[in-house]
Amino acid sequence: MGKISLEELEKKLKKIDPEYANYTPNRFEDKLLEGERAVDFLIEKLSSEDPDERADAAEILGKIGSKKAVLYLKRYLNDPSAKVKLSVSLALIQLGEKKLLDEIIKNLKSDDKEVVIGSILALGNARYKEAVPYLLDIFRTNDPTIGSAIAWALGEIGSPEAIEMLETAVENYFVAPNACEALGKIGSIDSIECLLSACDSPNDDTKAYSARAISMIINKNKNNKRLFIKYLPKINKKLKNLLNHKNPKVRIFSALALYQIGNEKMADFIVEELEKI
Repeated sequence: MGKISLEELEKKLKKIDPEYANYTPNRFEDKLLEGERAVDFLIEKLSSEDPDERADAAEILGKIGSKKAVLYLKRYLNDPSAKVKLSVSLALIQLGEKKLLDEIIKNLKSDDKEVVIGSILALGNARYKEAVPYLLDIFRTNDPTIGSAIAWALGEIGSPEAIEMLETAVENYFVAPNACEALGKIGSIDSIECLLSACDSPNDDTKAYSARAISMIINKNKNNKRLFIKYLPKINKKLKNLLNHKNPKVRIFSALALYQIGNEKMADFIVEELEKI
C-alpha cells in the first residue's frame, strides 16, 4: 500500500469531527466547477435577502477569480451583515485589492466578537504574513473561540514567528487542538518535543492533533537526518502507546506518523481503522 495522505484522512474525519475540520460547506461550492459560466448567477445572488447566501456567493466569486465581479462586490463592502462584508473583502483581496487587508486588520480591535473572529479567519484564508504580529498581539487563551481561531489562522499563514506562542497555547485545554495542527502546518522539527508532550493531554482531540502534527512535520522534513536521529526513538515509543486508545482519531494519526517513519506494519492497521469510520 502507498502512503495515505493527510488529505484522504481529513475527508474521512470530517464525518465525525466537523469542529476541527475548519470547514463549513458553501451552498454554491459546485459553481466552482463552472468557472466563468457561473459568474452572472453568483453576481445575482449578491443581492439576495439572505446574508448567508450573499456571503457564500462572494466567497465563490473570489475563488473563481473573475475580474468582472470586482465592481459588483465593491457595492457590498458596507453590507449590514458583518459576515457578508468579510466575505466580500476576502473575495476582493483574492481579486487583487490587497489594500483591504489593512482594513481587516483594523477589525481585530472591534468590540464585536463575530467581527473579530471573521477577520482572523479572513487573514488566515488570505495567508497574509504581515498580519502575524497583529494576531499575536490579540491572542488570549481565556477566550477559547478567539484563541482557537488565531491558532488556525497562524497555521494557515505558516510563519515561524508564531511557533513560540503556539507552543505555549498547546498547554491550554481548549485551544490546544488547533495550536497543535498549526505547529504541524508550520513544520519545524523543533516543535516535535512539545507535540510529544501534548500526546499525554487529557483532551483526546489534543492527543489526535498532536499526532497528526507530528506526521505533518515528518512529511515536511523527510530528508532531514536530524529528525530521524534525534526524534525517531521518542516518536516510536510515544505513539505506539496510543495505538490502543479508545478514540479512533488518536489511533489513526498515531499510526500514520509511525508509518511515515518506516513502520510498514501500520499500513494495514490504518486501512482497517479507516474502514470502521
